[in-house]
Amino acid sequence: MDILILRLRGPLMAFGDVAVDELCPTDVLPGLSFMTGLLGNALGWLYIHGDRLMALQDRLLLASRQEWPGTSLRDYQNAHTNKGDKLWRSKGMAVTREKTEIVQRQ
Repeated sequence: MDILILRLRGPLMAFGDVAVDELCPTDVLPGLSFMTGLLGNALGWLYIHGDRLMALQDRLLLASRQEWPGTSLRDYQNAHTNKGDKLWRSKGMAVTREKTEIVQRQ
């Protein structure tokens, strides 16, 4: 078995947890999809290479540990949007206040 050890360090690190609707909690350890994306990005793959990423994720085994506990911070983010601005959602759907359209992102 091949093993790769990554030491992720940063002054402000947070990893996404399971998101429901607009609530996006964080976790203290990276998940499998995060590591798949990180490794895929290092290989030069984009999100449109879903078949490659899924094959990589199916082969990964992940073990994590938190060496130093951090403190939780609350971050509030907002953006000013105009009436016609598109808001991106998953699966290539662009949402405006009037309608939802499926588009191919480049």
